Amino acid sequence: MTRERPKQKIERFAEDTKWVWKRYDDLKKQYPDEWVAVFKEKVVDHDSDLRRLMGRLDVKYPEDKGHIAVEFVTPKKIEMIL
Repeated sequence: MTRERPKQKIERFAEDTKWVWKRYDDLKKQYPDEWVAVFKEKVVDHDSDLRRLMGRLDVKYPEDKGHIAVEFVTPKKIEMIL
């Protein structure tokens, strides 16, 4: 098994983030008001509590935790004020 280079991990992270947003409508039906972790274009875990989710990711993916896309999914429209 070959290890990914940092550039490859960053590219995969970007692809996983795009994957989340392309499937957001489906994800919000499956995981309303939850944090969703996506790795290699697959939901690998989810939880309403970010701290619990990150704890599990630490155990399951110690080498890749920092490169897993984690997004909060909500059916409600969120307005951001900058």
